[in-house]
Amino acid sequence: MNSVASTRRPDGPIAADLSIIIVTWNSRHLIARCLDRVFASRTSATLQVIVVDNASHDGTAEVVRESYPDVTLIESPDNLGFGAGNNLGFRHADGRFVLLLNPDAFLDEDDALEGMIRFLDAHPDIAAIGPQLVNPDGSHQVGDGGFRPTLAAVAAHSLFLTKIWPSLAGLYINARAQLRRTMVGVDWICGACLMIRRDAFAAVGGFDESFFMYSEDVELGCRLRDAGYRLAYLPPIRVLHIQGGTQRGASAYHYSTGFLKGRAELFRRRNGPTRFFFFKLLYIAGFLIRGICYSAIGATKKNPFYREKARGMFRYIPFVARLEYR
Repeated sequence: MNSVASTRRPDGPIAADLSIIIVTWNSRHLIARCLDRVFASRTSATLQVIVVDNASHDGTAEVVRESYPDVTLIESPDNLGFGAGNNLGFRHADGRFVLLLNPDAFLDEDDALEGMIRFLDAHPDIAAIGPQLVNPDGSHQVGDGGFRPTLAAVAAHSLFLTKIWPSLAGLYINARAQLRRTMVGVDWICGACLMIRRDAFAAVGGFDESFFMYSEDVELGCRLRDAGYRLAYLPPIRVLHIQGGTQRGASAYHYSTGFLKGRAELFRRRNGPTRFFFFKLLYIAGFLIRGICYSAIGATKKNPFYREKARGMFRYIPFVARLEYR
């Protein structure tokens, strides 16, 4: 069983092995399950659990305050966003490792925490790690880790080149061979479940708070790599993630365009206007190809699901076309 870092010695609080930071916004429907799974984890590590509530109006903070007295609750009067919320939580963290955990990410494997902690203890040259995120049906959730968003990586992803040559580094971990490995070196890890050494997070200044939501985890990973740190993706450790669960009521289009806007902003900052132009062209080509493929499948199978998917792909094209280099 784990212990909570609120246990005290005569000279002050006991420093935790692991500080877990959960940033919430209207997450009442998720937070109890998330916290229950944390406290049910099989680990000998001392835990400090911090919830940063971003001005929820659905009673999220009240659930934490009333039902989880050992959790440190920080209530922000404003919605700070994902990165700034985690930075605020980090300022209250005293663990040698820090786990950033979404309220819609559940540690259903009881030894997931212990596995990640042991890995970092055994690999002092690695600064941050992330598990394989899985969907409710157990399938791999693409987007849980990947590589720098260079023009080559965007091309490999958008034009399906990673399907033809799985050894190519696209934007994401998606090759079956990669998922069969015990560790994959990556450039970034999804912020839904990211464990990082406290010193490394502090050394690079935490998240860039100018990213309100989306791609701040990719930006953080790229900065860590620029500073010489190594990051590892661990496929054998699996964590359930209800993608978009924290944005209940938002449409798939709203979610996806927010994601695309974040990716475009990150690419813009790290590349010049010419490469940004080709970034847009590659994404447009990718959506066009996907739309045509879904349309063909829908017509062949006479399945409205694929026709709807096609309409979705075509709908993203004008959105990407309107993105500007500023």
